[in-house]
Amino acid sequence: MKKHTLERKIEGWKQEVRKKAIKNWESFRKNFRKELQKENEKIIPIFDILSTNKEWRIKKQQINKTIQRVEELKFLDKYLQSQNEFIEAINKLLELDIKGYFQKESIYKDWLATVSSLDESSQINQKLIDTIRVIGATTNHIAAKKYKKYNFDFDYVIMDESGKATTAEALIPLVMGDKAILVGDHRQLRPMLTANREVEKWLREKYKQDDEEFDSWDDYFNRPSLFEKIITRIDEGYKSQLEVCRRMPADAVKLTSKCFYEPYGDGPIEPVVRPQSKEHNLDLKVDSSIIFIDIGNSNKSKIDGSGSSYCEVSAKLIPDILKELDKFEKVKDYTIGVITGYTAQLKRIRNEVRKKFQNSKLKNIKLYSNQVTISVVDRFQGLEKDIIIFDLVRSRQNTLGFLSNPNRINVALSRHKRLLIIIGNYNWLVQAKSVNTKDDIPALQKYLKKLKPEWVVKNIKQVF
Repeated sequence: MKKHTLERKIEGWKQEVRKKAIKNWESFRKNFRKELQKENEKIIPIFDILSTNKEWRIKKQQINKTIQRVEELKFLDKYLQSQNEFIEAINKLLELDIKGYFQKESIYKDWLATVSSLDESSQINQKLIDTIRVIGATTNHIAAKKYKKYNFDFDYVIMDESGKATTAEALIPLVMGDKAILVGDHRQLRPMLTANREVEKWLREKYKQDDEEFDSWDDYFNRPSLFEKIITRIDEGYKSQLEVCRRMPADAVKLTSKCFYEPYGDGPIEPVVRPQSKEHNLDLKVDSSIIFIDIGNSNKSKIDGSGSSYCEVSAKLIPDILKELDKFEKVKDYTIGVITGYTAQLKRIRNEVRKKFQNSKLKNIKLYSNQVTISVVDRFQGLEKDIIIFDLVRSRQNTLGFLSNPNRINVALSRHKRLLIIIGNYNWLVQAKSVNTKDDIPALQKYLKKLKPEWVVKNIKQVF
């Protein structure tokens, strides 16, 4: 699929205009020729020659040969000095306005040439842009230098995923419209200053001192978006909350509502009644759409040189789970997402999956296709999969780390449409200290404590 850019839109417009012009002219030409044939059939060969794109010199020779074969047209040879003079002479012989016809043909050919020659420097381009009622772009892309020449002035600006845009990113489209509709979820991922740990480390070192606006640089890196600032201050009449969730099974909707929305002052989110065909319908030993596989307290996660956590035990479980899921024929129609919060763990999961299946193929799961996505949580906002496997990784470390961040955890726990499998050290996770002391209990811990006991298992044999 080609990218839908303004350049392609304009090129598409040019092609469409040419296509319509050619079609309309061809219809007009055929009708005129038919009428001309009825009036004077002997003029038709001359008409066809005049209608070509050849130079007058060549047309003149061909016409002269033609009229010499027709006695009553021989006198026309004295008008062959120019095309206009010749057409004027023929026009006097006919009731049809052949002179008007060729004037229109000249306008038609000029129009085709004009349309074909249009480029970005053409003044008409702005007029074309003004005729486009809906333009879609990312917040940064619409500020690209190549669009500087266009005067974007929208009646409405609709900005999706507003909660993830930095203030600078959000202001770019907002200044282009008279009215704004911001769509987003400030309970999910906040704007990211940088995903590069080296850059983050450099910034922390460069600006060690705290700012008056933030308690710490952790607060700065996790600062709210413009969307969040607006929605927490704007009058009730100007905002609306999503009240139902169609993506997830009922248990998952209720849990995310109670743990990630209602405690922060939002209204409850209710599940919609779904047909059974929307559930996972896999013959599992656990009758639930949420399953927690407990790796136990004997396993401790580690930290690599860049400060990213990893856990070998949970990484090795991922390919085993995929292998078990592959035994169900239904899974061939399901998409699967494997989520972790740490780049170090992401590398290990991918390595384990590669090692496990390098000499054997799965039957119903195509690993290296759009069916399966293995990535970090930051890449999953806005995505959804039928089955999500969420590796919490962190175990027996000093604190929960980023797992105490409700926004990121909310994203990971709300991507599945049918089945969610969580992997982690259950007992440690529900008791671990949080790096953020502002919340009494981290949202993740509230979520895990609300899981029914039968949903928590010790190994994958208790699931499959």
